[in-house]
Amino acid sequence: MMFSSTSKNMKRWLIKFPRLNQLYERIGTSKPDNVLAGYIRRGEFEPLVQKHAELFDQILTQLDSNAWEDLIVKVLPYSYSKDKSRGWLQFWNHLNESRGYVLLKKRGYSDVKFIPPEKTVKGKNEQFADLEGKSLVSRAILDVKTINLSDAEIERNKKRNDPTFSVGTKKRRGDIIGLSAFAKKLFQQTDPVSSFLWEQLEKPARKLLSDFVHGSSDKTDVESNLVKNMNHIIEGPCIYDKIRYAGVHLQALTEHLLEGRREFTGSVCLNRCLLDDAYPQELLKWSSVLSVFVYRPDLPVPVELQNKLGNAVKLARDQITATQNRPSQQNELPVKERIVLLLINRDSGCSPISLKHLKETLQQQPDLEVICQDGEPCNCE
Repeated sequence: MMFSSTSKNMKRWLIKFPRLNQLYERIGTSKPDNVLAGYIRRGEFEPLVQKHAELFDQILTQLDSNAWEDLIVKVLPYSYSKDKSRGWLQFWNHLNESRGYVLLKKRGYSDVKFIPPEKTVKGKNEQFADLEGKSLVSRAILDVKTINLSDAEIERNKKRNDPTFSVGTKKRRGDIIGLSAFAKKLFQQTDPVSSFLWEQLEKPARKLLSDFVHGSSDKTDVESNLVKNMNHIIEGPCIYDKIRYAGVHLQALTEHLLEGRREFTGSVCLNRCLLDDAYPQELLKWSSVLSVFVYRPDLPVPVELQNKLGNAVKLARDQITATQNRPSQQNELPVKERIVLLLINRDSGCSPISLKHLKETLQQQPDLEVICQDGEPCNCE
């Protein structure tokens, strides 16, 4: 393999995965700026990528030589693309088809083939299913669909779900919406929570608050300093204490997280909710803007995800039908099984518990297999 002197870490990382190594050799030496190379570079530093790579390598290793070559033919066109996002998506979609290969093998099918796309009269690719396997007396046709959020959806949810405090701008108000009242409560320590927060503040912050209450501090400096201190507090241990919060009405989400469900979100989210509850007029209520289903495992799967799942399954079944209705070859075996393999990624925007329930519901359909992709926070296989 051709590694530059600056990629020794990449070499050490990749050498642990023979099949990924082999795939990189096929595309990496001539086109080093490919999606797999980017993935490998991430894997040098991200444990989750390494865990995913180990699983993928185990799956790819189960492909026989003919199937491996079939997969290479499908993957190569997308290994390097001017349209980076489309190239990345198609590359990994085709690699995901190897999960279907393993599934058919486990069901007793042999001679499993990756079905290549076919050009139509208009020059477009006909949408056929992904895999076909044979038994002694019948065939199975399987299509794989991967479900995840788009980059835009991930970024939007990330911004909405960020529990940290922010300073206001011309386009967006800050999270401290009642600065004067909040500063006064902290300075005067009018309640147990305010007394606790005052003790947590850095000395410069206390001085700024004191001057602000007495009318001699700049509002912008006070806000930015308070935001910094509040974020430091919520990123620390849980601030809840039964006596401290005796007079505070807790919202449903706070109680939910206090019941031991915060393992999905950490103390930062809980602490933000606790502060919102203690200062309902002074702080922007975080739970009113976040994508609640991420933090409420007991809530149903979002409608957007349900629609995306329904559309994916319908498309897969249509492609299986198109494959089955192709002109048959002589002595072709009848189709016994039409299988849709649905891979739900960890970035689907769904909580672990609701995703597990979703998987159980979907698998009641006899022709549908569901795998929740590995990784936190939704490993429900």
